[in-house]
Amino acid sequence: MVSNSVILPSSRSYLDTIDLQVAQVHIIFILPRQFGAYTRALAYIEWLTPLREPDPFSGLRQVSWLTHQLQ
Repeated sequence: MVSNSVILPSSRSYLDTIDLQVAQVHIIFILPRQFGAYTRALAYIEWLTPLREPDPFSGLRQVSWLTHQLQ
């Protein structure tokens, strides 16, 4: 999960109040030199929808893959 906060307190109630976004990192890579002098690592990331309310039976939050139309 990705957050704008650098340090997350361990309090579970705190996590319920911040905006988290789930993502899957597929690969981390560095561009070949032929593309210039960009030396920082890049990542291919697939984003998922924001966390939904917990399921009443399992207590787990549901997500799905985010489409190009942001639906």
